[in-house]
Amino acid sequence: MISNVDNVVKWLEINNLEYWQVQLKDADNSNVFESDDSGFAANAKRFRDIMELSTGSRFFIKASEKKGINRGKFYEEFKNISESAPSVQGITPAQVTGVPQEQVQKLIDEGIAGFKNTLRMEALEAENKELKQDIKDLQTPINRMLTKVEPYIGTIISSVASKMFPQSAPIALAGIERIDQDENTESVQNPENIANDQQRLEIALEKWNNADPDFISLIEAVAELAATKDPMYAMAKNMLKK
Repeated sequence: MISNVDNVVKWLEINNLEYWQVQLKDADNSNVFESDDSGFAANAKRFRDIMELSTGSRFFIKASEKKGINRGKFYEEFKNISESAPSVQGITPAQVTGVPQEQVQKLIDEGIAGFKNTLRMEALEAENKELKQDIKDLQTPINRMLTKVEPYIGTIISSVASKMFPQSAPIALAGIERIDQDENTESVQNPENIANDQQRLEIALEKWNNADPDFISLIEAVAELAATKDPMYAMAKNMLKK
């Protein structure tokens, strides 16, 4: 048995069969189709069209090279289906599960919110990293030492400068001598403590001068920050004194 109508046409082509008859059953007077002299292609098209209109599922075909040739005839049974047509049996209708529009919008909103949170976290991490670097830059030995030196800088700078520049006139730094009344009242009242602190600071400043010739510029920069009440000075001072 030939499996479908398209294969019947192939079967005719392979065997060079120009004439054929299609019957409902293997008996006379049951013709469904018979080819004519219009040519193989036209007969094959008409054959397919008739088979599409026929409701039967099984047919018989008799064929020969030419009409009127009685010997060497071909006989076969075939199914009345097209090669491209899917089999009806065993097909399960596809189940399409729809997603409500509200659920889709909810998923979109959640995705956007998650993206915004990611951007916000990245910005906070970058800001935190920058602040940590600022703190690291401020917490240097020079900054810590300057914080301790600051209350006495006005009283000792003239002494150090006179040792470094003996031919110069005494240096007067008006307004620099600032002593915190709340934290250093005891030192002001005790000259011995002041003298001891001055000696220690003079030694430290001399070491600093020997190590870095720009130390006076640094002292001036710190004094300028303190005099102008620069927020960086206050922040550095509070952090380094902890």
